[in-house]
Amino acid sequence: TPTLVVADALAEIADTMTPTMTGRHRSTFAATLLMADPYFYGAQVTTNMNVGGPYSVVNPGHDAASFAHLEIDFVGPLTNPRLNNVTPDPDVWVQFNGSIGTGYTVRLYVTDFRAVLTANGAQHVQHITHSGTRSWMALLPGNNNFYLTASGGSGHAQLRFRPPYV
Repeated sequence: TPTLVVADALAEIADTMTPTMTGRHRSTFAATLLMADPYFYGAQVTTNMNVGGPYSVVNPGHDAASFAHLEIDFVGPLTNPRLNNVTPDPDVWVQFNGSIGTGYTVRLYVTDFRAVLTANGAQHVQHITHSGTRSWMALLPGNNNFYLTASGGSGHAQLRFRPPYV
């Protein structure tokens, strides 16, 4: 069944859009759009995960959501939290190596490979390890199964992304 998808993209008009008169009170024109990023993006999808799993995250888009608008929050208290997507083969994971205190959050900006302590903006990229993809995390189109593990703490993770559409 067809579904309506609301998505947006950044584009600029690449030509003149000169109208052609097709009647006394009517004209038509064509707009050629130039997009630096080839995707349209749907509404943000947010999933909260406590230590354990599996957590099902559905990417309704047409392509893997990895570089596009993907953020992961590790919310303390957590020690050595690892977020693992076991759907791809081999599985994909990203880990913060260290401790995150109660009430603190380390945000991973997968798009530009930054890891920031949100309380003061301090960079923590040196504490990130990952495996399975050139980006820190990827979500394939369709259903993805995640696990959050940690060597200590009772915090959680939050995954946010905007599904990419062609």
